[in-house]
Amino acid sequence: MSMVIDRIEELKAKIPTEVVNELADGPLSRVMRRQTWPDHARAEYSDFEQALVKGTLSKEGYLDLLVQVLPVYEALEARAEELRDDPVAGPIVIDELNRTTAIRADIDFYKQVTGTTELPEILEVTQEYVDRVRNSTPEQFVAHHYTRYLADLSGGVFIDRALTQAYGLEGTNGRAYYVFDEIEDANLFKDAYRGTLDQLPLDRDGKRRIMEEVLLAYEFNIEMVEQLGVKHLEPAATA
Repeated sequence: MSMVIDRIEELKAKIPTEVVNELADGPLSRVMRRQTWPDHARAEYSDFEQALVKGTLSKEGYLDLLVQVLPVYEALEARAEELRDDPVAGPIVIDELNRTTAIRADIDFYKQVTGTTELPEILEVTQEYVDRVRNSTPEQFVAHHYTRYLADLSGGVFIDRALTQAYGLEGTNGRAYYVFDEIEDANLFKDAYRGTLDQLPLDRDGKRRIMEEVLLAYEFNIEMVEQLGVKHLEPAATA
């Protein structure tokens, strides 16, 4: 096991009592964004993510990332269908965000351009992450949905630009993952999404459980890219 799940009690302790009390009346999105910012920074400034944004990651490394995230999105989007009518999770089930078809197209593209005949294996931490999403409660689903899709909309534009330049991409070939054709303005969309989070029928404890799961989601993502960094970056970059 990756041991990520074993960190849950430690992660819960990262949420101070005063923050839990603030959740009683404060907007979930603002409190959650503030309290998870250090974890966001850890994920963003990992060696692997920096190589991705700087356009120095090999195509094989990027293909491996796509192979890891595909089952996560398959699980998210399958769970979304199951929770579409749920009062807590249902309001954030937004089909325009779906990434599965786009990621599959990118995998096919990079498999071809790299001459890959056998895709990388799913990491143990990835499988643990997928299982967590598949079996998520509505509150846990909200946390995983928020963590993945808002990151795509926020950081995706920079990654898309880096990949396009580094790999000499044309059209949407090899960059479908980060192209949201059905969302006209990402910033307006994110504002509306956060507004929806703040209106979910949640009490203080429900909001706290979402925050705890967001912290866990970050740990899954950080562990996953750290392992990919060991596989695909030069030793000096991972020292």
